[in-house]
Amino acid sequence: MSQFKEQFLKEKIYAFLEQSMISDVKDFLVISEKNVEIQYAKELDSIRLLDAENNLPIGYLSGLQENARLRFEMNLPICIRYSSVVLLVTMIEWSIKNLNKQLKKPELIIKDSMALESLKKLSSDVGLKKIDVIEDIEVIVYARNCIAHSAGVLNNYKHSKKLSVDIKRLNGFTFNNPDFIKDYLWIERNALNPYIDAISDFIFLLFKTCYEKDLVKAR
Repeated sequence: MSQFKEQFLKEKIYAFLEQSMISDVKDFLVISEKNVEIQYAKELDSIRLLDAENNLPIGYLSGLQENARLRFEMNLPICIRYSSVVLLVTMIEWSIKNLNKQLKKPELIIKDSMALESLKKLSSDVGLKKIDVIEDIEVIVYARNCIAHSAGVLNNYKHSKKLSVDIKRLNGFTFNNPDFIKDYLWIERNALNPYIDAISDFIFLLFKTCYEKDLVKAR
């Protein structure tokens, strides 16, 4: 066996499942967006064929094209992006609760909403100075709550004033897209991807640091 293979087999892998599940959110997002793009092209082809066969009135044809645009460029993509935000936060909370259970001195996490506070405390306790990532996670959690509890509508969300300010730290997230419904959360294509990557790396680093500082129970 080569020295590299032997070293690789001995190397401890941290947060493999957690990283995989968080990364899968990105794969789901990218694949789903691409599928919508393909289906949109097929829908436009169908409309062109229908027009060629029936010489549709211009107003009717324009209506079909506009309905397709709204469906495939706005409604379906935002459903995918909302779902990805919800799934990402679920994976973050699950990862933190899973790590917490492995600690020698675990925190008491009664409900999912306490996982974020546990994450912040644990990160501080082990000396991880990843303030930007933690603050990004916090805003993403608030965005998830707005999606889950008020369908992404800012004015219906109980922390609307705070979120309207904090959302500005997330590139590609806004409540002021003039092409979308007023006061609805709009997320640009690929906007979530770099945050998923950064969060995945952070979860790995948090697990690794806890193991290296001997905070995890022996198996």
